Amino acid sequence: MDGNRKWVFAVESFWGSPDDRLDGRRRSGRMYFRRPPHPLLSRHINYYWCVSDTPRRESVHVVPSGTLEVVFNLGGNTNRIGGPSELASFTPYADAVVSGAQGRYFVIDVRAHASIVGVHFRPGGAYALLGVPPGTLSDAHADLDAVWGARASELLGRLRAAIDPEARFRILDGEFMQRLCRATMPRDEVRYALRRLAGTNARVDSVAAEVDLSHRRFIALFAEQVGVTPKVFSRVGRFQRTWSLARNGVSRDWAELALTAGYFDQSHLIREFVSLSGLPPTEFLQRSADAKGHHAAVAGRRG
Repeated sequence: MDGNRKWVFAVESFWGSPDDRLDGRRRSGRMYFRRPPHPLLSRHINYYWCVSDTPRRESVHVVPSGTLEVVFNLGGNTNRIGGPSELASFTPYADAVVSGAQGRYFVIDVRAHASIVGVHFRPGGAYALLGVPPGTLSDAHADLDAVWGARASELLGRLRAAIDPEARFRILDGEFMQRLCRATMPRDEVRYALRRLAGTNARVDSVAAEVDLSHRRFIALFAEQVGVTPKVFSRVGRFQRTWSLARNGVSRDWAELALTAGYFDQSHLIREFVSLSGLPPTEFLQRSADAKGHHAAVAGRRG
C-alpha cells in the first residue's frame, strides 16, 4: 500500500464512517452496539453507542479523539471520572454528562457503567447541536443538566424507558433533529481547517493564512468552535492516524510509522503515545484491541 493510500485510510478512520446499520458485538464480555445517526445529522454526529452487561474491569483510559461526547448512565449511578494527574480518586458527575474535547487521556470508573448510552460527535460537530460553544468545555467534563437544564433529565428518563438500543438511538435522533432546526453552523474557515488538520501534518500558521485569518484570530475561533486549539487537534489527529495504521495491520514497525505519521523519530512517537494515552504504543494496542471506541483497558484503581 503506497503512502497516499495509507493516509486516505487513516483519515477515514479518524473521522469515522460506521455502517448504515445497528452494529452489535461483544467487547470485553459486554454487549456493545453502535449506529450512525439520521443522515441529516451525519455531518455533526459520528455515531451513537450503547454498552450493557457488567464490566469485567474497574477502569479504562479514554484517549483524545478531537471531539466531544455525551454519556447517559441508565443504571441510576453517577459517572466517575479522573484525569491523568488524579491517580488516587475519581470525581463524581451526574448520570448524564458531557465530556469536552481533551488534550490528554482521562480515566473512567466503569464499575458504575453497567448500562450506558453515548453520542460521539464529529470534530467540530458539537458546535451546532450542543447549545454551548465547545471551547467552554475544553479539557473538562460537566453535568448535562448544567448545559441543557431540565431537558437533560427528561431525555435520560425516556432513554431509560426504551426497550432496546435501537429505540434509544431513535430517541436521540429525535432530540438532535429538533436541535438541528435551531442550530448555528460552524464557520466555513473552521470546517476547512478541520479537514486540513485531520488528514495532514499541515502547519497551523499555514492553515490560518489559507483561510485568510490572523494567527491569533484563527486559534481563538477554532478553539471556540471545536473545543481544542488547532495545535492540540493536529497532535491528536496524528496520534489517531498512527493508531489506525497500527491496529489495522498496515505496519507494526514503530520506526516506520513514526516517519509515515510525521513524528521526528520513534522516541517522539513513544513519548506522544504515553502522554496522550497513558501507555506506550505496544501496550496501548493490546489494551485497546478488545475495548470500545477510544477506550483502553487498564488495571483497577481505588478512589
